[in-house]
Amino acid sequence: MQHHIQLLLNQNLRRDLTLNAALHYTKGDGYYDQYKTGRTLSEYELTPFVDADGQTVKKSDLIRLKNNDNDFGGGMFNLRWTRQALALTAGGAANWHRGNHFGQIKWVRNYIGPIDPLQEYYRNTGRKFDSNAFVRADYDINRYLSAYADVQYRHIHYTIRGISDNFDWNTDGMARLDVHRDWNFFNPKLGLTFNRANHRAYASWSVAHKEPTRDNFTDSDPTHYPTAERMFDYELGYFYNCRLFSLGANLYFMDYHNQLVATGQLSDTGNAISVNVPDSYRAGIEIQGALRPVAWFDWQINATLSHNRIRNFVEVIYEDEWTNPIEIDCGDTPIAFSPEAIVHNSFNFRYRGFEATVASRFVSAQYMNNARSAEARLGSYFVNDLSLGYTLDRLPQVRSLRFGLAVYNFLNRKYCNNGYAGAGYTLGADGRPEIYRYAGYAAQATTNVMATVTLTL
Repeated sequence: MQHHIQLLLNQNLRRDLTLNAALHYTKGDGYYDQYKTGRTLSEYELTPFVDADGQTVKKSDLIRLKNNDNDFGGGMFNLRWTRQALALTAGGAANWHRGNHFGQIKWVRNYIGPIDPLQEYYRNTGRKFDSNAFVRADYDINRYLSAYADVQYRHIHYTIRGISDNFDWNTDGMARLDVHRDWNFFNPKLGLTFNRANHRAYASWSVAHKEPTRDNFTDSDPTHYPTAERMFDYELGYFYNCRLFSLGANLYFMDYHNQLVATGQLSDTGNAISVNVPDSYRAGIEIQGALRPVAWFDWQINATLSHNRIRNFVEVIYEDEWTNPIEIDCGDTPIAFSPEAIVHNSFNFRYRGFEATVASRFVSAQYMNNARSAEARLGSYFVNDLSLGYTLDRLPQVRSLRFGLAVYNFLNRKYCNNGYAGAGYTLGADGRPEIYRYAGYAAQATTNVMATVTLTL
C-alpha cells in the first residue's frame, strides 16, 4: 500500500524563462507470506525441540512473514531559458529513501517450546540519498539541423545496517550487514538531429552509470560487494513518415564495463550473487513500420534483432552446489534472458464504435544462465491475441460505455517465457568433476478470456 503527496509548480518567470519544481513524499508498506518446508530451526532464531517420541527435532515446516516499511521523499526543479535558436535548461533533484526490512515467524509445525506469535528473526534498514545536477543545451544549427549537449553530475550515498535474512553457517548466526557506499557519476550526452519534410535522422552518444541494487549487497558478503556499472551508448537512426505509411530503423551499440551478471558464484551464506564482468555488450537494430491504406484499418509492426554477449565469461560451479568451487572458461557467451529476435505485429480494425485487434508476438530462443548450457535454454514461442470492443457514446448523462472482450493466446500454444537454472558437480571414480545441470520453467497460460465493461461519466 502506498500514499502519495505531491506539490507541483509551473511558473513563467519571463517570456523566455520558465520554472518547473516539485516536492513529493511517498509512504509505503507491504508484506508477503512464504511457506517453507524442512527448514533448519536455527536459521530463524528458534531452538531445536524434543517431540512426543523423545526425538530432537532440528528441522520443521514453517510460515515466515516478510515485511517492508518505506519512506521516499524529495524535490526537483529545472529552469528553461530560450532565445531564438538556443535553449538552455538547468536543474537538479534530491531524493531520500529509507527502507525497513524485517521478518517474522507466523507458524511452526508441531513446535514445542516458547515462541512469540510473531517472533522476529531479522531486521535491517537501508538508507539512500540520491542527488543530481544537470545542464542541457539545444541549438538549431539551421532550418533542418539541430544539436544538443547534456551534462549530469550524480551523487549517491547508500547504507544498509542490521541483520540480514541469510543464515551464515560459518558464524552459526544470521549474517550481519554494515554497508556504506558513496558513488559520484558523470553522465554526458551528445546528439545531432536532422528534420526535413517526412524525413528524420539522428545520431547520439551517451554515458550512463548504474549503482548496485539492494539485493546485490544483502545476498552477497563484504568480500564480494560489487561496484557500479558503466555503459557507453551509440545510436544512429532514420525514420520516414507520410500519410500512407511510416518506416524507421535504429542501430545501437551498448558497451558495458563491469556489468553485473550471475556467474554461478555463491556468497558465504550460500546465495547466488551477481559479479562484475569486465567486458560485455548489446548490439542490434530496432525496426518499426506502419501501413495505413484506409481510414478503418492499419497494420503496425516492430522488431528487434540483437547480439548480446559477455566476453571471456568464466562460470563458477560448486561441488554439490555448495563447496569446492571450480571455474570453467566459456569464452564469449550470450547474456542470460536476452533473445536475439523479438517481433510484435498487430492488425487494427475500426468501424464506427467497433474496434478489433489481432496482435502477435514472436520471441526467439534464449538462455537462463550466462554459460550457454543446453539445459538452461528457453525455446522460442509465437503467441497471438484477439481484442474486440464496442463503444456507445450517445447515451444520456454518460460520456461513453465500452464493452470489451480479449482472447489471449487464442491458438492455444504451450510455451514458457521464464524460469531458472543451476549446476553442480560430483567427483567421479577417477577424481575428476562430473558436472550436472538442471532447470525449472515457468509455463504460461494457454487460451484465456477476459471481458470488461468501462463506464465514463
